[in-house]
Amino acid sequence: MYVYLLPFTVRKQLAAILDTDNAWELLAFVMPDIENTDIRACRDAGSFESPTENLLAIWGSKGNKVIQLYNCLGRAKLVRAMKAMRHLVNPLFHCWEEQCLQSADENSQESKKAITSRSCCSAKNGDITTPCYGEAPSVKCSNMKWLNRETDNYADSHIIYKTLQNTPCIKYNDIVRITNNFSSENILGSGGYGTVYRGMWEKTEVAVKRIQAVKECGHEKEQMRQSLQELRMLSKYRHDNILPLYAYSLDGPQPCLLYQYMRNGSLFDCLFRKKPVVLTWLQRISIMIGCARALHYLHSVAKNPIIHGDVKSANILLDKHLEPKLGDFGLCRDNFSKSDENLVLNYEKLIMMVKILIKYKECINQDNWRDDDFVTASHVKGTLAYLPQEFLTGRIISTKLDVYGYGIVSLEVATGLKPHVVKRYPQNIVEYVMDHQKSGKHENILVDHQCNFTNDLDASYFSLILQTGLKCVVQDYRKRPTFREIINTFLYVCNSV
Repeated sequence: MYVYLLPFTVRKQLAAILDTDNAWELLAFVMPDIENTDIRACRDAGSFESPTENLLAIWGSKGNKVIQLYNCLGRAKLVRAMKAMRHLVNPLFHCWEEQCLQSADENSQESKKAITSRSCCSAKNGDITTPCYGEAPSVKCSNMKWLNRETDNYADSHIIYKTLQNTPCIKYNDIVRITNNFSSENILGSGGYGTVYRGMWEKTEVAVKRIQAVKECGHEKEQMRQSLQELRMLSKYRHDNILPLYAYSLDGPQPCLLYQYMRNGSLFDCLFRKKPVVLTWLQRISIMIGCARALHYLHSVAKNPIIHGDVKSANILLDKHLEPKLGDFGLCRDNFSKSDENLVLNYEKLIMMVKILIKYKECINQDNWRDDDFVTASHVKGTLAYLPQEFLTGRIISTKLDVYGYGIVSLEVATGLKPHVVKRYPQNIVEYVMDHQKSGKHENILVDHQCNFTNDLDASYFSLILQTGLKCVVQDYRKRPTFREIINTFLYVCNSV
């Protein structure tokens, strides 16, 4: 039954219950497809009409069903309203009412939290989780070993829930099927986060990231936090140069994320594997422009800039047309506060288990954010070569952190050199490039000889990428360019040559 077919008496009962103390706003908060404009319209009509009836009319016009409404009432812990319409839903779902009451008894604050996993009932912890609508509650929450009380506060946050509304949720059993039971033959790569598998989902080639947390030194909790953060960010922010998230699965022993399959792997792979893909200079500059556009979008789309926090060539993926897609958003932050003590950056294989522990320092007030404003992080771990000194020594995090990482990638693309090599002097690519610049013969020495110049245009592209990289890695972070300036420079030079 559709919501717009709700019996008149039931609709009036719901209005009487939810209009009281504006309880309808709790329902609107967890409803997919309800925008702020819809909520404002309901509020404005409240003086002469029932806001609940207006809300149901708006939501019902979008093709939603009664079972979905019942489930939303459960997420909002509005048990009285659930009871008013329980006769309209399958009795299999009536257990949600009892679970709401159990959850409320355990912690009254839980009543305002939204729920993010698949449909289930658990007598053990009394959680209600998000279903693929219309399914009976068959999967037990107690089987979700990856989701524990330490991470519930993050997983259940309303922010994550709201951003997942337009992202398909699929069964873990389907993940097992499309990866051939996580066959080793389908492995694309692995790391501290888990393993990525190749799969075929709905006749579409996909990459499946299976999160496998390491249970040591508190890493499990942090890995889950990063996985859920990545899930939220990729669901919320869409751009041509950001890796598309197709779907997610949260009902199995490990959470899984489904991405677009990137046929050419990472930019790092293209540059440095044993048989590298030889990128032309036109392709290289196109890749750098695409990356800059993705980062400019992140820095400008929201009220406060969204800092990626882990810009490196291994996190820039290339599709079959060599179009770049920025990935790995586990460290991304889109909200800053004075008590931001949880920003943990993950540095992977390049420095091999390098760990930096920095004591928390008071963060600055974020009321008047500017591009050169910064916040401080309390705990830091990571890929040292992509991180600037102000971050390593002063714990400063700003948009210029991403600019520095982008600068290192630019130097990699221009020279074909890795950012840090122990047997090289200087070991750091920034110092290496600067030393050779002083010699006056830097072009012949530094150019990536896997792709020699075929014309003057190639030389111009090389010089542009190299000089842009050097501007991005200057020591004073305030003097680094913004991505708007970087894009404008690239386009101006490319249109001039």
